[in-house]
Amino acid sequence: METGPKVSVVVPAHNEKDNLGELVGELVPALQSSQFADAWEIVLVDDNSTDGTSELADELAGRHPGVRCVHRKGGAGFGRAIKDGLKAARGQFVIPFMGDLSDEPTDLIRLASAADQGYGVAYGSRFIPGGKALDYPSAKFIANRAYNRLVGLLFGLPHRDITNAFKCYRRDALDAIGIDGLESDGFEITVELPLKAHIAGFSSIEVPVTWHGRKRGESKLNLGKSAPAYGKRLLSLFIRGNLLAVRELLSETVRISKLRLLGSLLVGALMFVAMFFFLDFSEVSSALSRMSVGLWILACSAIFVSFLVRTWRWSVLLRSAGRVSSRDLVFSSLLFGWLVNYIVPARLGDLLRPVALSKSSRRVEASLALSTVVVERVMDVVMLAALLGLSSWWLGTAGWERLALLMAGAGALVLVMILVVSGTNLVRRLPGLRRLAGIVDSMRHGLNSMWGNKPALLLSFGLSFPVWGAEIACLYFSALALGLPVGVYPVVIAATSAFVVQTVPLTPGGIGIHEATIAAVLALFDIGGSDAMAAALIDHLARAAVIYLFGLISIFHLATASRRNLSAHRQGSLGG
Repeated sequence: METGPKVSVVVPAHNEKDNLGELVGELVPALQSSQFADAWEIVLVDDNSTDGTSELADELAGRHPGVRCVHRKGGAGFGRAIKDGLKAARGQFVIPFMGDLSDEPTDLIRLASAADQGYGVAYGSRFIPGGKALDYPSAKFIANRAYNRLVGLLFGLPHRDITNAFKCYRRDALDAIGIDGLESDGFEITVELPLKAHIAGFSSIEVPVTWHGRKRGESKLNLGKSAPAYGKRLLSLFIRGNLLAVRELLSETVRISKLRLLGSLLVGALMFVAMFFFLDFSEVSSALSRMSVGLWILACSAIFVSFLVRTWRWSVLLRSAGRVSSRDLVFSSLLFGWLVNYIVPARLGDLLRPVALSKSSRRVEASLALSTVVVERVMDVVMLAALLGLSSWWLGTAGWERLALLMAGAGALVLVMILVVSGTNLVRRLPGLRRLAGIVDSMRHGLNSMWGNKPALLLSFGLSFPVWGAEIACLYFSALALGLPVGVYPVVIAATSAFVVQTVPLTPGGIGIHEATIAAVLALFDIGGSDAMAAALIDHLARAAVIYLFGLISIFHLATASRRNLSAHRQGSLGG
């Protein structure tokens, strides 16, 4: 019984008569001397050539049994040629190969071998150890590095040469992507193909390859004309991927009625209306208009630093509970939780970030991770109480000590009850964790493990200082951005009071409550109501900017990791 080829090499060629013969002359020996010697094909895609490439391609196909031709007569374009070549390819591993002799034939064997290990995509990389880019134009190099770093950040890909066309795709990855659904007509297809495979959850690996500058013929890539197409494709994939990720994660974790959501937003809006009723809106607007953008950026930076330290602290607690997860997944789960807190009127984010982490990392159970969040939040409340008490004692303001302890104690009690009761109900619904006894045992195991690791607990508590220091610095920089004569201790009291009050989940992200608390406390220290309100608004805007921006990116990373985790689990089950 005749079987199809294992490796298909797709060569798009537009006016490559000077290079095509030499290219095939190098490809054929490389394939014949490899482990794929009896199972390969070369698909030459003549893309509306006018220089004799079409005739040469037919001649090469007649000379070599493994060479086939596809002649395109429609609209020209690198993307269109690649799509027609992918459709014509019959191999289990499909490798686009440039027709200008820029790629090394021996490298494609390494790419196919890597994909043969189970990877959905094997990236050919010129910018990792062992890779080379010879005679690479400086302007193109700068644009390439900047664009690849942006793609890596947005999509959570660690690879350094994502835009290189030289990759190997496994057949099931191409089937999942859907060749007919590819939208790119130009070189931006080099981004669309791998990112769609990444979004679908296929694993990938990076293999060092060598790239040569074109020696003969004219380059088809015009950086100026292609840049907008690359940007548009990246934005489109990011938006679509995030919409899919948001739908997947929130549909599985967040269940809240539209009526309750509308009600909570209405409460926040009414609080804003009430505050502006007692304040002069024009004065608030005037205060906002004199904001220093540089200091506001410092406020945003402070919030970002707080999340970096929170990631460190949560990683320590997880490790002390006997579970280890990568820092990027911990960071993404943390931001996902905060994003949920800024979307729905409850502290659901604190409950859902352990779920998100467990879905993206097979080494962490949701119930055990929840126990680390409980400990983390208890540390936060103790720290807030200490900050309030110390600041009020330093200022000597009568009654602040008792108010601090009262607010902190109430907040701790409410938050721990919400975490334990709601967390138990949440985790109980998870597939495979329906038995309450198993959940309780897992949480108890996590708490016991953490309690048995005193140094880790002390380190985690110590990290709470820079966490809340950065949080308070956000409000301080926000006040400075307006030129307000505010001291450190009033800011500490205002910020911590707002944090404690928001433990009771009335509005998404504490909308209205945050502003009202800060404005009221600062007013006690002779800061005008309009100025205090403006500072609170700027502070909240800085938090929202960081949380929404990095939260959306984190959702994408988590959804991709979750799909990859599920795919690996299925493959393991089939293999077992």
